[in-house]
Amino acid sequence: LGEYGKGLVDAIIASVYVNVGKLLRSQKITTSTSERSLLKNLGSWLGQITLARNRPILQIMLDCKELLFQGYETGMLIAVTPFVAKILEGAKNSNVFRPPNPWLMGLMGVFRALYNVDDLKMNIKFEVEVLCKNLNLKLEDISLRNVDLSKRVPPVKEKNPDFNLKSQSAAAPAAALSPDKTSSGASTGGDSAKSDDEPQQTVIPNLAAYVQVNPNLTQLFEQVQGGPLSTHITLDLLKRSVPIAVDN
Repeated sequence: LGEYGKGLVDAIIASVYVNVGKLLRSQKITTSTSERSLLKNLGSWLGQITLARNRPILQIMLDCKELLFQGYETGMLIAVTPFVAKILEGAKNSNVFRPPNPWLMGLMGVFRALYNVDDLKMNIKFEVEVLCKNLNLKLEDISLRNVDLSKRVPPVKEKNPDFNLKSQSAAAPAAALSPDKTSSGASTGGDSAKSDDEPQQTVIPNLAAYVQVNPNLTQLFEQVQGGPLSTHITLDLLKRSVPIAVDN
């Protein structure tokens, strides 16, 4: 298309940058699936008309590395990660920007550092894995950029769309119960089960103060030493010989 075609491509790229900026500033970008899908498609389109054609993405127009770091700080990785990953996918058809291009590998180092962040959602990690597969890279072979990531403000993970804390919140009540409480609870349960099986006995405190034993009881036992107790003592005899007075 000559000069006319060159101007047309430049106008298309400028329009893409404008629309990307609008989506990144949208309040619904972290909650709206349609807006994130549109942003992801724009990233794919931008990568195909720039990196795939050996045209650089100028930092003054779009700083991909800073965009990833800001997404990490502000809870926007759920939208930024797929967008930047789709841009870099265009480098697989490039003679200039495919691995081991320093600019590309620097961004891949940031991706790997983000991949190792604790509690990061699986769909964000999946985007990094797909990008590595498309670029014929192994994640463990990419140099880490933990130093750069450590300089950024760590995000608050609670109610953050980039992180999943359900596993920890579910395990928290179980961890709050100490082993001592568990063992005491088990012993209490065992005692209660045991008490249900055995007949309960009524205990009267200070029973000796209320009980009087007839002194003739000793004479009764002296008389029956020569034979079994059952042959000399009848039920009526016991009732007459062992009167027990209990004061209520």
